[in-house]
Amino acid sequence: MVVDMLVSAKVLRGKQTFTAMYEINNRNFGLSKEHPERKLFQPIWISYLMEDFDISAEWIMTGKGRMFSKDVKVCIVDSKI
Repeated sequence: MVVDMLVSAKVLRGKQTFTAMYEINNRNFGLSKEHPERKLFQPIWISYLMEDFDISAEWIMTGKGRMFSKDVKVCIVDSKI
């Protein structure tokens, strides 16, 4: 999962930081990965990754190409969230 990669790269403190930033129900976010058949995943989450973290749309949709849409340096997310 892309959010896990952002956490391991210390771009985000944790998944809860991501869910708090965008007012996503943390439980539903976790369950969407564990139980995809429940259809809790929200496509808007992808747009947050593309717009705010420069994740490539091509990479998200196809798994091909570069993960980041351009050469980005790791940004620091406000730890107050």
